[in-house]
Amino acid sequence: MVNPVQLAPIPQNAVSNEFIWREYLTKVVPAINALIAKFGQYSTDEGANVVTMGDSLTAQNGFVHDAWPQILERNMNAVGAPIQVTDIGIDAHTFFRSYNTKSFNGMTQLDYAISLKPEVLIVCLGFNDTITNVDGRTITQVQADADYVFTTLKAAL
Repeated sequence: MVNPVQLAPIPQNAVSNEFIWREYLTKVVPAINALIAKFGQYSTDEGANVVTMGDSLTAQNGFVHDAWPQILERNMNAVGAPIQVTDIGIDAHTFFRSYNTKSFNGMTQLDYAISLKPEVLIVCLGFNDTITNVDGRTITQVQADADYVFTTLKAAL
């Protein structure tokens, strides 16, 4: 059985963005711990197959530092809870775009996430839907989009 995972201490000279991402990860790590404890076995020798599906907050593109999915993978592996993360975050993505925009060799982000058959799927969408409203959709439409995404994921995985 894997011991509960804690993030490595934050060095005093840490970049503030790194601190913010690690604080964000404190919300994600307990969920992954619970899944690891529940399932206990992985589909690969490298550990649990984790997919992160999101917007630019997930994609990060390495401009400032590693994206949080890479930080998550590094920290989990460092403490003996092996995971293999596939980050499929796309800048400016929304719940609506996740199932309407083909970005992965003719597949939508939603279809691609399902095709990867993850043991853990972390969905980090909603910022562009509600804060920046890039698609101009109402809250009712955004809720319906989110419901569609989660209903589809639950049925497929």
